[in-house]
Amino acid sequence: MSLSMSKDGFIVRTSREPTVAESQTSPIQRVPFEILSEIFTLCSKRELLSPTKIASVCHLWRETIFATPLAWTRICSATVEERKVSHEKYRRFLELSNPHLLFSDIDHVLVQECRLFDQSPSAAHQMCACLKIRQPFSYSDRLRCLSIESSWLANEYPTLIFPNLEHLTFRTARPTRKIDMSRFPKLWHLRIPSNPGSITLLDFSNPRHPQLRYLESRVVYYDFWLPVVNQFVGSLRTLSLSGHFVTGLKSKRKVECPQLQVLIIRDNELFPSEDILLELSVPRLIYLHYRSRERDHKGLVQIRTNMPPKLRDYPSLRILQTEGPMCIPLLDIAAQLESESSLCPNLRKIEAKFDEIPDLTQTLIDNVQGRIRNRNEKTGSDIMLVVCQKWLTSAPIDLQECEDDAPCHSWAEGN
Repeated sequence: MSLSMSKDGFIVRTSREPTVAESQTSPIQRVPFEILSEIFTLCSKRELLSPTKIASVCHLWRETIFATPLAWTRICSATVEERKVSHEKYRRFLELSNPHLLFSDIDHVLVQECRLFDQSPSAAHQMCACLKIRQPFSYSDRLRCLSIESSWLANEYPTLIFPNLEHLTFRTARPTRKIDMSRFPKLWHLRIPSNPGSITLLDFSNPRHPQLRYLESRVVYYDFWLPVVNQFVGSLRTLSLSGHFVTGLKSKRKVECPQLQVLIIRDNELFPSEDILLELSVPRLIYLHYRSRERDHKGLVQIRTNMPPKLRDYPSLRILQTEGPMCIPLLDIAAQLESESSLCPNLRKIEAKFDEIPDLTQTLIDNVQGRIRNRNEKTGSDIMLVVCQKWLTSAPIDLQECEDDAPCHSWAEGN
């Protein structure tokens, strides 16, 4: 067998001696183009660089993957930091994805490298990621998901329009100038997981600003995030907050979100109960993921928490998911259910998630099983306890509101 490099940079097989078995028609040769194309597209979602590998297998696969633009839409997130992929080949990848929308994730470390390169350009840096970082912005009309350092975007592209961008993640550094959010007319999914001050420099004053349905922000002692939430109370469906919620003042902060369905709160610390943290009015809430103390929401059907909830506050609860060391939340839940038979009449399943189950934990789990069995026998209920290492029940609505395999899911998991 001999190999050669094609003009577009892919390694292809040019000749070989066929075996007896290979001289017969291979089943893969009879697979219709549509099916093979769909398989390659699925592969590209699992491994972003797979199109380059597929293109080097055989002539048929090469022709098929080149005629499948959807398989190239996610590759710009992977190859921008791949030193072995030149910026010419990277541009070719972007061209192959036409006319579909693109997903791009540009790490802040690469942005710093790009700044250094701008200061001292050299021919030796032709494989440097900085030569590729700017290329997706030549296709700004095709970007659908973008993860980028906010200061770099604000300084390098202060007026560039992104007419089809739906998901935007601002990482790390706080921008030095305001970002006109009307440049993203279709944006509905905004994440600011790192620098809480960045949200103050997002300018939504233009009447043509986007309508957010998903907002994730880091919270500090100052209420930077509140004005943005208040501006989108009529459109927000998912709100995710993490950080510190105490201002040091005993003043009540109330936010009304009439359309909110999913609330995710990750409070970094537990504070004395006399501190008034936050009051949210969310009449349509159906899913709560609370990583600190509980709140009263009587219409909730599913809760995920690492603290013992007061079950009397959740009469509509059907699924309770809990995690925590030494089964502390689980023991408290079982004690409540056993002692008060009227609690949570609709409860069907309790999921307890543990990374590992030592002997002591297993003994406590057996104790909880016994208490739940007593509750079922006493009231005729049918509550099931499931011990797992991964949540078995997803949220009743999509937390991300996008495809399960979209790259922005993995970006969210990485923060």
